[in-house]
Amino acid sequence: MLLPQITASLVLGLEVYQLHVWLREITPLIWRRLLVRSDSTIADLHDMLQIAMGWDDAHLHRFRIRGKDYGLSRIGGIGFRDDPHQVRLDDFHFRPNERFLYEYDFGDQGHHQLVYRTVFGKLTLSSPRWYMCRCQTTKPRSFSPLADLLPERTAPELLYLEAKFAALRSYGVTVDVLGEILPIGAQLNATTVQRHLLQVAERVEQELGEEQAMFIEGCPAEREDLPAPDAPLTIGLDGGYVHARDEHRRTAGWFEVIVGKSLPDEGTSKCFGFVHTYDTRPKRRLFEVLKSQGMQANQQVTFLSDGGDTVRELPMYLHPEAEHLLDWFHVAMRITVMGQMAKGLAPREVTEAGSDVERQLERVKWYLWHGNVFRALQGLEDLAMDLDDLEPVTEGLRGCLKTCQTSQATDHEMDHGHTDHGFAGLGQILIIFG
Repeated sequence: MLLPQITASLVLGLEVYQLHVWLREITPLIWRRLLVRSDSTIADLHDMLQIAMGWDDAHLHRFRIRGKDYGLSRIGGIGFRDDPHQVRLDDFHFRPNERFLYEYDFGDQGHHQLVYRTVFGKLTLSSPRWYMCRCQTTKPRSFSPLADLLPERTAPELLYLEAKFAALRSYGVTVDVLGEILPIGAQLNATTVQRHLLQVAERVEQELGEEQAMFIEGCPAEREDLPAPDAPLTIGLDGGYVHARDEHRRTAGWFEVIVGKSLPDEGTSKCFGFVHTYDTRPKRRLFEVLKSQGMQANQQVTFLSDGGDTVRELPMYLHPEAEHLLDWFHVAMRITVMGQMAKGLAPREVTEAGSDVERQLERVKWYLWHGNVFRALQGLEDLAMDLDDLEPVTEGLRGCLKTCQTSQATDHEMDHGHTDHGFAGLGQILIIFG
Protein backbone atom coordinates (compact mmCIF):
# COMPACT_ATOMS: atom_id res chain seq x y z
CA MET A 1 0.00 0.00 0.00
CA LEU A 2 1.25 3.48 -0.93
CA LEU A 3 0.27 6.73 0.73
CA PRO A 4 0.96 9.77 -1.54
CA GLN A 5 1.04 13.15 0.20
CA ILE A 6 0.53 16.16 -2.08
CA THR A 7 2.05 19.63 -2.29
CA ALA A 8 1.59 21.87 -5.36
CA SER A 9 3.56 24.48 -7.34
CA LEU A 10 3.24 26.24 -10.76
CA VAL A 11 5.59 25.43 -13.66
CA LEU A 12 5.03 26.93 -17.15
CA GLY A 13 1.45 27.78 -16.25
CA LEU A 14 0.69 24.20 -15.14
CA GLU A 15 0.23 23.17 -11.56
CA VAL A 16 2.77 20.52 -10.48
CA TYR A 17 2.06 18.19 -7.62
CA GLN A 18 4.86 16.97 -5.42
CA LEU A 19 3.91 13.51 -4.13
CA HIS A 20 5.62 12.04 -1.12
CA VAL A 21 4.94 8.28 -1.42
CA TRP A 22 5.75 5.61 1.15
CA LEU A 23 4.90 1.95 1.82
CA ARG A 24 2.68 1.28 4.80
CA GLU A 25 3.73 -1.05 7.64
CA ILE A 26 7.22 -1.63 6.24
CA THR A 27 10.37 -1.29 8.33
CA PRO A 28 12.74 0.32 7.43
CA LEU A 29 10.73 2.99 5.66
CA ILE A 30 10.61 2.78 1.84
CA TRP A 31 9.61 6.04 0.18
CA ARG A 32 9.75 8.06 -3.07
CA ARG A 33 9.23 11.73 -3.99
CA LEU A 34 7.56 12.37 -7.37
CA LEU A 35 6.79 15.55 -9.34
CA VAL A 36 3.56 15.03 -11.32
CA ARG A 37 1.77 17.44 -13.63
CA SER A 38 -1.79 18.29 -12.67
CA ASP A 39 -3.11 17.27 -16.09
CA SER A 40 -1.84 13.69 -15.57
CA THR A 41 -4.57 11.07 -15.54
CA ILE A 42 -5.15 8.23 -13.10
CA ALA A 43 -3.67 5.85 -15.69
CA ASP A 44 -0.56 8.06 -15.98
CA LEU A 45 -0.10 8.13 -12.22
CA HIS A 46 -0.42 4.36 -12.06
CA ASP A 47 2.41 4.00 -14.61
CA MET A 48 4.58 6.49 -12.73
CA LEU A 49 4.18 4.65 -9.44
CA GLN A 50 5.02 1.32 -11.06
CA ILE A 51 8.23 2.76 -12.51
CA ALA A 52 9.21 4.59 -9.35
CA MET A 53 8.74 1.51 -7.14
CA GLY A 54 10.36 -0.89 -9.61
CA TRP A 55 7.22 -2.98 -10.06
CA ASP A 56 6.16 -4.73 -13.26
CA ASP A 57 2.40 -4.09 -13.23
CA ALA A 58 1.70 -7.81 -12.86
CA HIS A 59 -0.94 -7.52 -10.11
CA LEU A 60 -4.27 -5.88 -9.50
CA HIS A 61 -4.35 -2.33 -8.18
CA ARG A 62 -6.68 0.50 -7.24
CA PHE A 63 -6.62 4.11 -6.06
CA ARG A 64 -8.90 5.06 -3.20
CA ILE A 65 -9.42 8.81 -3.29
CA ARG A 66 -11.96 10.39 -0.96
CA GLY A 67 -13.75 7.10 -0.46
CA LYS A 68 -14.08 6.22 -4.16
CA ASP A 69 -12.10 3.65 -6.14
CA TYR A 70 -10.26 4.40 -9.40
CA GLY A 71 -7.95 2.31 -11.55
CA LEU A 72 -7.43 0.25 -14.71
CA SER A 73 -9.87 -2.62 -15.01
CA ARG A 74 -8.37 -6.10 -15.54
CA ILE A 75 -9.98 -9.29 -16.83
CA GLY A 76 -11.03 -11.33 -13.81
CA GLY A 77 -10.41 -8.37 -11.49
CA ILE A 78 -12.59 -5.59 -10.17
CA GLY A 79 -14.10 -3.03 -12.50
CA PHE A 80 -14.16 0.77 -12.12
CA ARG A 81 -16.97 3.11 -13.08
CA ASP A 82 -14.76 5.98 -14.29
CA ASP A 83 -12.38 5.82 -17.24
CA PRO A 84 -8.84 6.17 -15.78
CA HIS A 85 -7.63 7.79 -19.02
CA GLN A 86 -10.17 10.59 -18.64
CA VAL A 87 -9.94 11.31 -14.91
CA ARG A 88 -7.19 13.92 -14.33
CA LEU A 89 -5.52 14.83 -11.08
CA ASP A 90 -6.61 18.48 -11.27
CA ASP A 91 -10.24 17.26 -11.33
CA PHE A 92 -9.86 16.51 -7.62
CA HIS A 93 -8.57 19.99 -6.64
CA PHE A 94 -6.27 18.45 -4.04
CA ARG A 95 -5.45 20.43 -0.93
CA PRO A 96 -1.88 20.67 0.40
CA ASN A 97 -0.86 17.62 2.46
CA GLU A 98 -3.99 15.73 1.41
CA ARG A 99 -3.54 11.95 1.28
CA PHE A 100 -5.02 9.09 -0.70
CA LEU A 101 -4.34 5.35 -0.96
CA TYR A 102 -2.83 3.28 -3.75
CA GLU A 103 -3.16 -0.49 -3.33
CA TYR A 104 -1.07 -2.91 -5.35
CA ASP A 105 -0.54 -6.70 -5.35
CA PHE A 106 -4.26 -7.17 -4.89
CA GLY A 107 -6.01 -7.47 -2.74
CA ASP A 108 -4.15 -6.61 0.38
CA GLN A 109 -7.23 -5.54 2.25
CA GLY A 110 -5.37 -4.83 5.44
CA HIS A 111 -3.52 -6.44 8.29
CA HIS A 112 -4.62 -7.91 11.57
CA GLN A 113 -2.64 -9.36 14.42
CA LEU A 114 -2.40 -13.11 15.11
CA VAL A 115 -1.19 -14.33 18.49
CA TYR A 116 0.67 -17.65 18.35
CA ARG A 117 1.43 -19.29 21.71
CA THR A 118 4.64 -21.28 22.08
CA VAL A 119 6.65 -22.78 24.93
CA PHE A 120 8.76 -19.59 24.83
CA GLY A 121 5.83 -17.18 25.10
CA LYS A 122 3.47 -15.39 22.74
CA LEU A 123 4.41 -14.39 19.21
CA THR A 124 2.45 -11.52 17.62
CA LEU A 125 2.30 -11.92 13.84
CA SER A 126 1.04 -9.40 11.29
CA SER A 127 -1.39 -11.23 9.03
CA PRO A 128 -2.37 -9.61 5.69
CA ARG A 129 -5.88 -10.00 4.34
CA TRP A 130 -6.47 -10.30 0.60
CA TYR A 131 -9.46 -9.81 -1.67
CA MET A 132 -10.83 -12.77 -3.55
CA CYS A 133 -10.94 -12.47 -7.34
CA ARG A 134 -14.41 -11.63 -8.64
CA CYS A 135 -14.26 -14.66 -10.88
CA GLN A 136 -14.53 -16.81 -7.75
CA THR A 137 -18.01 -17.90 -6.69
CA THR A 138 -17.10 -18.41 -3.05
CA LYS A 139 -19.04 -16.37 -0.54
CA PRO A 140 -16.12 -14.83 1.43
CA ARG A 141 -14.79 -11.75 -0.37
CA SER A 142 -11.42 -11.90 1.35
CA PHE A 143 -9.03 -14.38 2.94
CA SER A 144 -5.94 -14.41 5.13
CA PRO A 145 -3.17 -16.80 3.98
CA LEU A 146 -1.41 -16.79 7.34
CA ALA A 147 -4.63 -17.57 9.20
CA ASP A 148 -5.22 -20.49 6.82
CA LEU A 149 -1.69 -21.79 7.42
CA LEU A 150 -2.11 -21.51 11.20
CA PRO A 151 -5.55 -22.90 12.06
CA GLU A 152 -4.14 -23.80 15.48
CA ARG A 153 -2.87 -20.76 17.39
CA THR A 154 -0.97 -22.87 19.93
CA ALA A 155 2.29 -24.68 19.15
CA PRO A 156 2.02 -28.50 19.28
CA GLU A 157 4.88 -28.65 21.79
CA LEU A 158 2.92 -26.49 24.24
CA LEU A 159 -0.27 -28.50 23.64
CA TYR A 160 1.64 -31.70 24.34
CA LEU A 161 2.99 -30.42 27.65
CA GLU A 162 -0.40 -29.07 28.72
CA ALA A 163 -2.18 -32.33 27.87
CA LYS A 164 0.56 -34.45 29.47
CA PHE A 165 0.53 -32.62 32.79
CA ALA A 166 -3.25 -32.08 32.88
CA ALA A 167 -3.77 -35.84 32.44
CA LEU A 168 -1.79 -36.44 35.63
CA ARG A 169 -2.59 -33.39 37.76
CA SER A 170 -5.33 -30.82 38.21
CA TYR A 171 -5.57 -27.87 35.84
CA GLY A 172 -4.43 -25.44 38.52
CA VAL A 173 -1.34 -27.50 39.38
CA THR A 174 -0.58 -27.84 35.66
CA VAL A 175 -0.61 -24.06 35.27
CA ASP A 176 1.72 -23.64 38.26
CA VAL A 177 4.19 -26.29 37.04
CA LEU A 178 4.35 -24.99 33.45
CA GLY A 179 4.71 -21.44 34.74
CA GLU A 180 7.77 -22.55 36.72
CA ILE A 181 9.56 -24.55 34.01
CA LEU A 182 8.62 -22.49 30.93
CA PRO A 183 9.31 -18.77 30.26
CA ILE A 184 5.63 -17.99 29.79
CA GLY A 185 4.92 -16.41 33.15
CA ALA A 186 1.23 -15.84 33.86
CA GLN A 187 0.09 -16.35 30.26
CA LEU A 188 -1.64 -19.66 31.10
CA ASN A 189 -4.71 -20.22 33.23
CA ALA A 190 -6.72 -23.26 34.24
CA THR A 191 -9.55 -22.52 31.79
CA THR A 192 -7.13 -22.32 28.85
CA VAL A 193 -5.48 -25.62 29.81
CA GLN A 194 -8.87 -27.29 30.13
CA ARG A 195 -9.95 -26.01 26.70
CA HIS A 196 -6.70 -27.11 25.06
CA LEU A 197 -6.93 -30.55 26.67
CA LEU A 198 -10.46 -30.95 25.33
CA GLN A 199 -9.29 -29.94 21.84
CA VAL A 200 -6.48 -32.51 21.92
CA ALA A 201 -8.86 -35.20 23.16
CA GLU A 202 -11.38 -34.42 20.42
CA ARG A 203 -8.69 -34.57 17.73
CA VAL A 204 -7.40 -37.90 19.05
CA GLU A 205 -10.96 -39.20 19.16
CA GLN A 206 -11.52 -38.21 15.53
CA GLU A 207 -8.37 -40.06 14.48
CA LEU A 208 -9.61 -43.26 16.15
CA GLY A 209 -10.85 -45.86 13.67
CA GLU A 210 -14.31 -47.41 13.51
CA GLU A 211 -15.45 -50.07 15.97
CA GLN A 212 -15.32 -53.71 14.86
CA ALA A 213 -16.78 -56.85 16.36
CA MET A 214 -13.67 -58.83 15.38
CA PHE A 215 -10.07 -57.76 14.88
CA ILE A 216 -8.64 -61.18 14.06
CA GLU A 217 -7.52 -61.26 10.44
CA GLY A 218 -5.92 -63.92 8.27
CA CYS A 219 -5.67 -67.66 8.88
CA PRO A 220 -3.41 -69.69 11.23
CA ALA A 221 -1.24 -70.82 8.29
CA GLU A 222 -0.40 -67.20 7.44
CA ARG A 223 0.47 -66.42 11.05
CA GLU A 224 2.87 -69.37 11.20
CA ASP A 225 4.93 -67.81 8.40
CA LEU A 226 5.40 -64.57 10.31
CA PRO A 227 8.77 -63.74 11.93
CA ALA A 228 9.33 -64.71 15.54
CA PRO A 229 7.26 -62.40 17.77
CA ASP A 230 8.46 -60.26 20.61
CA ALA A 231 8.06 -61.15 24.26
CA PRO A 232 4.51 -61.64 25.58
CA LEU A 233 2.30 -58.62 26.19
CA THR A 234 0.35 -58.45 29.46
CA ILE A 235 -2.75 -56.30 29.93
CA GLY A 236 -4.48 -55.78 33.23
CA LEU A 237 -8.18 -54.84 33.12
CA ASP A 238 -10.41 -53.69 35.94
CA GLY A 239 -13.72 -51.92 36.35
CA GLY A 240 -15.21 -49.72 39.00
CA TYR A 241 -18.11 -47.40 39.68
CA VAL A 242 -17.70 -43.65 40.06
CA HIS A 243 -20.33 -41.32 41.44
CA ALA A 244 -21.60 -38.89 38.81
CA ARG A 245 -21.39 -35.36 40.13
CA ASP A 246 -23.72 -32.78 38.68
CA GLU A 247 -23.38 -29.18 39.82
CA HIS A 248 -27.12 -28.87 40.26
CA ARG A 249 -28.00 -32.46 41.12
CA ARG A 250 -26.25 -34.61 43.69
CA THR A 251 -28.39 -37.67 42.89
CA ALA A 252 -26.91 -38.16 39.44
CA GLY A 253 -26.17 -41.83 40.16
CA TRP A 254 -23.14 -43.92 39.30
CA PHE A 255 -21.37 -44.86 36.11
CA GLU A 256 -18.92 -47.68 35.36
CA VAL A 257 -15.34 -46.90 34.37
CA ILE A 258 -13.07 -49.55 32.85
CA VAL A 259 -9.34 -48.94 33.10
CA GLY A 260 -6.36 -50.95 32.01
CA LYS A 261 -2.60 -51.01 31.74
CA SER A 262 -0.54 -52.64 29.02
CA LEU A 263 2.83 -53.99 30.18
CA PRO A 264 5.26 -55.08 27.46
CA ASP A 265 8.29 -57.14 28.41
CA GLU A 266 10.47 -54.30 27.16
CA GLY A 267 9.59 -50.64 26.79
CA THR A 268 7.22 -48.31 28.57
CA SER A 269 3.74 -49.24 29.70
CA LYS A 270 0.56 -47.51 28.57
CA CYS A 271 -2.66 -46.82 30.42
CA PHE A 272 -6.14 -46.36 29.02
CA GLY A 273 -9.67 -45.94 30.32
CA PHE A 274 -13.22 -45.24 29.20
CA VAL A 275 -16.77 -45.02 30.50
CA HIS A 276 -18.47 -48.30 29.70
CA THR A 277 -21.95 -46.92 29.08
CA TYR A 278 -20.71 -43.94 27.06
CA ASP A 279 -17.85 -45.11 24.84
CA THR A 280 -19.01 -46.55 21.51
CA ARG A 281 -15.58 -47.84 20.41
CA PRO A 282 -14.01 -49.66 23.39
CA LYS A 283 -12.52 -52.56 21.39
CA ARG A 284 -10.97 -50.19 18.86
CA ARG A 285 -9.49 -48.12 21.68
CA LEU A 286 -7.86 -51.16 23.30
CA PHE A 287 -6.68 -52.49 19.93
CA GLU A 288 -4.99 -49.19 19.03
CA VAL A 289 -3.20 -49.08 22.39
CA LEU A 290 -1.80 -52.57 21.85
CA LYS A 291 -0.99 -51.81 18.22
CA SER A 292 1.01 -48.72 19.28
CA GLN A 293 3.15 -51.04 21.43
CA GLY A 294 4.03 -53.20 18.43
CA MET A 295 1.56 -56.06 18.96
CA GLN A 296 2.07 -58.79 16.33
CA ALA A 297 -0.52 -61.24 15.02
CA ASN A 298 1.48 -64.24 16.35
CA GLN A 299 2.49 -62.64 19.64
CA GLN A 300 1.24 -64.02 22.93
CA VAL A 301 -1.13 -61.62 24.68
CA THR A 302 -2.39 -62.20 28.21
CA PHE A 303 -5.38 -60.40 29.74
CA LEU A 304 -5.77 -60.27 33.52
CA SER A 305 -9.13 -59.37 35.05
CA ASP A 306 -11.57 -60.19 37.81
CA GLY A 307 -13.83 -62.05 35.38
CA GLY A 308 -16.59 -59.43 35.35
CA ASP A 309 -18.90 -59.36 32.35
CA THR A 310 -17.73 -56.01 30.97
CA VAL A 311 -13.99 -56.62 31.25
CA ARG A 312 -14.33 -60.21 30.06
CA GLU A 313 -16.15 -59.23 26.87
CA LEU A 314 -13.81 -56.35 26.02
CA PRO A 315 -10.86 -58.40 24.62
CA MET A 316 -13.15 -60.92 22.86
CA TYR A 317 -12.09 -61.58 19.22
CA LEU A 318 -9.28 -59.08 19.64
CA HIS A 319 -6.22 -61.25 19.08
CA PRO A 320 -5.75 -64.87 17.91
CA GLU A 321 -3.07 -65.66 20.50
CA ALA A 322 -4.83 -64.10 23.48
CA GLU A 323 -5.61 -65.81 26.76
CA HIS A 324 -7.74 -64.54 29.60
CA LEU A 325 -6.61 -65.26 33.13
CA LEU A 326 -8.66 -64.52 36.21
CA ASP A 327 -6.65 -62.46 38.61
CA TRP A 328 -6.52 -64.34 41.92
CA PHE A 329 -6.55 -61.10 43.88
CA HIS A 330 -9.95 -60.08 42.50
CA VAL A 331 -11.41 -63.58 42.89
CA ALA A 332 -10.24 -63.71 46.50
CA MET A 333 -11.63 -60.22 47.13
CA ARG A 334 -15.09 -61.31 45.95
CA ILE A 335 -15.04 -64.29 48.26
CA THR A 336 -13.80 -62.10 51.11
CA VAL A 337 -16.66 -59.65 50.57
CA MET A 338 -19.18 -62.48 50.70
CA GLY A 339 -17.51 -63.75 53.89
CA GLN A 340 -17.95 -60.32 55.51
CA MET A 341 -21.62 -60.32 54.48
CA ALA A 342 -22.07 -63.78 56.01
CA LYS A 343 -20.70 -62.51 59.33
CA GLY A 344 -23.37 -59.82 59.32
CA LEU A 345 -26.28 -62.24 59.04
CA ALA A 346 -29.00 -61.58 61.65
CA PRO A 347 -30.90 -62.50 63.79
CA ARG A 348 -29.16 -64.90 66.10
CA GLU A 349 -30.98 -67.98 64.80
CA VAL A 350 -29.09 -67.72 61.51
CA THR A 351 -25.68 -67.21 63.11
CA GLU A 352 -24.88 -70.89 62.78
CA ALA A 353 -25.92 -70.75 59.13
CA GLY A 354 -23.66 -67.76 58.66
CA SER A 355 -20.73 -69.75 60.05
CA ASP A 356 -21.55 -72.58 57.65
CA VAL A 357 -21.56 -70.05 54.75
CA GLU A 358 -18.08 -68.93 55.77
CA ARG A 359 -16.81 -72.52 55.80
CA GLN A 360 -18.27 -73.18 52.35
CA LEU A 361 -16.71 -70.01 50.99
CA GLU A 362 -13.31 -71.04 52.35
CA ARG A 363 -13.78 -74.42 50.66
CA VAL A 364 -14.61 -72.71 47.35
CA LYS A 365 -11.57 -70.52 47.75
CA TRP A 366 -9.39 -73.60 48.35
CA TYR A 367 -10.69 -75.30 45.20
CA LEU A 368 -10.03 -72.20 43.09
CA TRP A 369 -6.53 -71.86 44.51
CA HIS A 370 -5.74 -75.39 43.37
CA GLY A 371 -7.36 -74.91 39.95
CA ASN A 372 -10.36 -77.19 40.55
CA VAL A 373 -12.98 -74.94 38.95
CA PHE A 374 -15.53 -77.78 38.66
CA ARG A 375 -15.63 -78.46 42.42
CA ALA A 376 -15.64 -74.72 43.10
CA LEU A 377 -18.76 -74.34 40.95
CA GLN A 378 -20.42 -77.22 42.78
CA GLY A 379 -19.67 -75.50 46.07
CA LEU A 380 -21.19 -72.24 44.82
CA GLU A 381 -24.34 -74.07 43.67
CA ASP A 382 -24.72 -75.79 47.05
CA LEU A 383 -24.22 -72.47 48.81
CA ALA A 384 -26.85 -70.83 46.62
CA MET A 385 -29.37 -73.54 47.52
CA ASP A 386 -28.63 -73.14 51.24
CA LEU A 387 -29.11 -69.37 51.05
CA ASP A 388 -32.49 -69.79 49.37
CA ASP A 389 -33.72 -71.46 52.56
CA LEU A 390 -32.69 -68.48 54.69
CA GLU A 391 -35.23 -65.66 54.51
CA PRO A 392 -33.21 -63.06 56.44
CA VAL A 393 -30.28 -63.31 54.02
CA THR A 394 -29.53 -59.95 52.54
CA GLU A 395 -30.05 -59.33 48.85
CA GLY A 396 -26.47 -58.05 48.65
CA LEU A 397 -25.06 -61.47 49.59
CA ARG A 398 -27.32 -63.25 47.10
CA GLY A 399 -26.38 -60.78 44.36
CA CYS A 400 -22.65 -61.07 45.05
CA LEU A 401 -22.88 -64.86 45.08
CA LYS A 402 -24.80 -64.88 41.80
CA THR A 403 -22.20 -62.62 40.16
CA CYS A 404 -19.31 -64.80 41.30
CA GLN A 405 -21.16 -67.98 40.31
CA THR A 406 -22.01 -66.63 36.84
CA SER A 407 -18.46 -65.43 36.25
CA GLN A 408 -16.87 -68.75 37.21
CA ALA A 409 -19.43 -70.79 35.29
CA THR A 410 -19.06 -68.74 32.11
CA ASP A 411 -15.29 -68.89 32.19
CA HIS A 412 -15.32 -72.62 32.93
CA GLU A 413 -17.72 -73.26 30.04
CA MET A 414 -15.64 -71.20 27.60
CA ASP A 415 -12.52 -73.05 28.71
CA HIS A 416 -14.00 -76.37 27.55
CA GLY A 417 -14.33 -76.38 23.79
CA HIS A 418 -15.10 -72.68 23.26
CA THR A 419 -11.64 -71.22 22.61
CA ASP A 420 -12.65 -70.09 19.11
CA HIS A 421 -13.52 -66.73 20.65
CA GLY A 422 -9.92 -65.65 20.41
CA PHE A 423 -8.88 -66.94 23.82
CA ALA A 424 -6.71 -69.88 24.71
CA GLY A 425 -7.11 -71.30 28.21
CA LEU A 426 -9.86 -68.84 29.16
CA GLY A 427 -11.03 -69.25 32.73
CA GLN A 428 -7.73 -70.15 34.38
CA ILE A 429 -6.91 -68.74 37.77
CA LEU A 430 -3.73 -66.71 37.89
CA ILE A 431 -2.04 -67.02 41.28
CA ILE A 432 -0.05 -63.90 42.13
CA PHE A 433 2.08 -63.89 45.24
CA GLY A 434 2.82 -60.53 46.74
